[in-house]
Amino acid sequence: MVIYLSARILQAQSSGGIVGYFLGLAGALARNPELSIHVGLTPLNFQEIGASLPDNMARRCLPGPQNTIWAANERRAIEEIRPDWVVYWYPDTLDIYDADRAFKVASCLPDLQHLAYPYFFEPAERSRRDFAFGTAIGSADLVFALSKFARQDLARTYGCDERRIKVVYPSPSPQFLSGSASPEAIDRAKRKFGLPPRYAIFPSNFWPHKNHKKLLDALLRVRRRGVAIPLVLVGSASSAEGALIDQLERAKGEGWLWMLGYVEDEELHALVSGAACLLFPSLFEGFGIPVAEALVVGVPVACSSACSLPEVGGDTARYFDPQEVESIAHVVEDVWKNAPWDATTVSKGQAQSHRFNYLDSAAELLDGLRETPARREVPRLREIAVLEPPLVSIVTPSYQQGRFLRQCIESVLTQDYRQIEYFVLDGGSTDESREILKSYDGRFFWKSEPDGGQTSAINSGLQRARGSILAFLNSDDLLLPGAVSSIVDEWRRQPSVDLFYGRANYIDEHGDIIREYDTREFQLEEFKGRCTICQPAAFWCRRIMDHIGLFDEDFQTAMDYEYWQRIAANKGLIVRIDKLLSCSREYSATKTKSQRGKAYKDVFKSQWRHWGNVHPEWWMGFLDYSKNERRALWSTFVPASKCGDLSYFLSRFLRRRSFKFESPNGRRRRNIWQ
Repeated sequence: MVIYLSARILQAQSSGGIVGYFLGLAGALARNPELSIHVGLTPLNFQEIGASLPDNMARRCLPGPQNTIWAANERRAIEEIRPDWVVYWYPDTLDIYDADRAFKVASCLPDLQHLAYPYFFEPAERSRRDFAFGTAIGSADLVFALSKFARQDLARTYGCDERRIKVVYPSPSPQFLSGSASPEAIDRAKRKFGLPPRYAIFPSNFWPHKNHKKLLDALLRVRRRGVAIPLVLVGSASSAEGALIDQLERAKGEGWLWMLGYVEDEELHALVSGAACLLFPSLFEGFGIPVAEALVVGVPVACSSACSLPEVGGDTARYFDPQEVESIAHVVEDVWKNAPWDATTVSKGQAQSHRFNYLDSAAELLDGLRETPARREVPRLREIAVLEPPLVSIVTPSYQQGRFLRQCIESVLTQDYRQIEYFVLDGGSTDESREILKSYDGRFFWKSEPDGGQTSAINSGLQRARGSILAFLNSDDLLLPGAVSSIVDEWRRQPSVDLFYGRANYIDEHGDIIREYDTREFQLEEFKGRCTICQPAAFWCRRIMDHIGLFDEDFQTAMDYEYWQRIAANKGLIVRIDKLLSCSREYSATKTKSQRGKAYKDVFKSQWRHWGNVHPEWWMGFLDYSKNERRALWSTFVPASKCGDLSYFLSRFLRRRSFKFESPNGRRRRNIWQ
């Protein structure tokens, strides 16, 4: 059997445990004389990863400066090698799933952390994972996961048969399987890094899901109880370390924290072997190799109870709730005080860890490769499975809009998607609105009484809403037929998206189309200069609302634009779909038309809040409005030809730091636009 292993996107220091997993399985597969194995590497990983591969593997360096070039060269290499199987070790959007391919594809899907903790990832990375993971599970001939938990999570999320997914366990590295490091190696490591005789260790890159902050909080709480636990952190830095810098520096200054960065495998072996205990507070894991490595050398483990970790630690490790600081503190303190474990417990932990070894895992993977028939299907993106159609909640704020209200309501009630809950919050209108609402009694929730304005009414409805997909529709706007079902379909294809928006038409008072709203593919820099999202065509998920809160009631004209900016500023993933979803009514009495000055104030306030300055395009619009509509005094001295230069000057030099937004006691001050 000829196998091509794609290591194209793996990096030795930044890809985490998946690199060790790849090297361990590759080494075990190389022992089988019936296999001819080729490995695709790049100029970035050829030396570090390639040097660790067995000599009987054919290494191929894919030339080029970036992933798109590597992928193109990899396709040519595969055509030349003609393997029976191509194995991908982490899903990528450029992996090959051609329907007419002459080889079968196996893809490793380590975990679905991007769905469980989406805001630990940049929006572009979440979108990439949605596509790559969905395509892999929908199109690969064989999928393999790192644990039973990961297999169940994949099967449940994508609605596929668990039997299609092989569990191929990682293993402790060879150094750990050979036993504890020698006393000389341990002493050498302690002297090199200046460590105390007794310490706890947490080996992990500084990724948000590793939960460093709560661990530090827990150890600080234990210190206040009179128990000092020196902590050694091992792992590469990331942006998450920057968020903890004050806390880390304070702990280092107090003398109970050592940060060693990335260390070589031999040093890691010695550091873990010499530790009093290993702490592992991770929020999400597909496996958890450090837990298995600590157990195999007899080091006590205090570990998160999340995801796959109880599967790895078995009955030997001690578990805590990683979300609760007191739970972490209690278990860590107990393990620290009772370390080292007795011989029986150590033996039990070693037996648990020895269940995971690469020879057995390689045999499991080979069984899958031999038994799996080819799936000659057109490549497709597998949608997430929804056992019940998601509930969509729509809120309509209204005041004195009786002439449009019925048409708006009917546009919601006649949608072909049935799982909709609808709220109409009227601000005590004196026109025909109340009678219209009474005619719908029992079909949706409504009330008509004085309120705090449009934004307050929207929030009131959202607080009542139970849906996982949310929207608000002003009473003079309309949803087009099929709009909600289109959004639900897109959400199933791209579950990481926080806000979907589609195309929309402007209509006049009579419902005639004026023109199409200029929606565009979401690009943050362009969006800062103009609102490319049409509000009635926008739907967002409950996850992002739980993350950033409700609409800001300080905004009465551009509350939607402020909310979209807040989503973007908080790493929300915003995606446009190319379908007409709604109609936005444009006429002289709308807030946008009749309150342009207030609208600009809201826009400026939101821009300063989220980006620190106002985009030149908004300055340009405001200057034009001030000059041609308000006839501001300055306009007589500044010719129209200079307004563009002035807008860029104002955007560059009038920044948030120029104004006091916070009072000394931390309460927000009213800025110059309030």
